[in-house]
Amino acid sequence: MKITAIHASNFLGARAVDLQLTKRVNLIAGSNGAGKSSLRDAIALALTADLGRVSLKKDAPALVTDGADAAHVQVDTENFSSSVSITASGKIVDSLKGVQVPDVLRFVMDAQRFARLEPKDRRAFLFDLMGLKAGGDADTRLQAAIAATAQALALPVETVRECVEQQEQAA
Repeated sequence: MKITAIHASNFLGARAVDLQLTKRVNLIAGSNGAGKSSLRDAIALALTADLGRVSLKKDAPALVTDGADAAHVQVDTENFSSSVSITASGKIVDSLKGVQVPDVLRFVMDAQRFARLEPKDRRAFLFDLMGLKAGGDADTRLQAAIAATAQALALPVETVRECVEQQEQAA
């Protein structure tokens, strides 16, 4: 998915943002308090319906810039457009309401969410993302990789397997 435009107004520190993203990679830079994190949170809200800095829907008005009547965010991609509005009184209008958002978007917008997963949940998520089934292709490939590594390092397969297991437990 490629984001092609971002529009945000009165969303936390992002008071008036209108970006047309024409380059393959875009860098958002600014001094402290300029609204960079607010813009990231606005994008996450539009794409995933994640309120981010507030944990309860009733606290959503805290995302509206002080003194503003409402916050508006719109993110356009090559395939769809998504928008969210939050009034100062707390009414939320979400264009993606009822639409199933791919789980991967939640992790792209918040890498710490992925890091907080239990190791087995991270592995299951990655297998699913790659279209592999735990216990099937993935385990076969893992065992083949362990055997190849052992051979390349001239170590017993069991030693390499133990190292892999220790790394998984440490993760």
